[in-house]
Amino acid sequence: VLLSAAKLTFQLESITDIVLADESYYLANGVHLLESGLPEAAWSPLYAVWYWVLSGITGKEGNLTLYYLNQKVLIGLSGAFLFGALRSLRIQRSLSLITVFLYLISGIPVIWPRPSLFGLLIVLILIILTPHIQSNRHYLLTVGVGMLVLAYIRPEHFVSFIVVSGLILIIPCSFSK
Repeated sequence: VLLSAAKLTFQLESITDIVLADESYYLANGVHLLESGLPEAAWSPLYAVWYWVLSGITGKEGNLTLYYLNQKVLIGLSGAFLFGALRSLRIQRSLSLITVFLYLISGIPVIWPRPSLFGLLIVLILIILTPHIQSNRHYLLTVGVGMLVLAYIRPEHFVSFIVVSGLILIIPCSFSK
């Protein structure tokens, strides 16, 4: 899966244009995170942290390198985590590989704005983790924390956090296993 993503993103810089607008603001927030602090929730503070981490990898190579590294890593990880999520749901390996292949050649991995793809990583991680949780209460708590994390990537996901939190509060007896 990672080799397919690497092949797909090989020389990405020469075949795709830079989309400025919001993405350049996210990148700037990440690069200047220590000087400026976290941006407000509407501007994806966890995505800024993500860019900050990636900027440690690129060092002084510049924002253009960071921009394309972000795109490559998000595409590679989303493909790998999609495969992991499908396998954790006990989907056959061959069907999982075909699904990831179709995902990688579709337009989804180059979705814009990129925080949506970063949020997809969190959702896929939740899908990978939750089948291994035995307790219903721990399951809901894990999903609730995941939704709260998502709210700091895309603020509209806060509604999901409220719904899951409500489930925990409204029907605690049925989730006490």
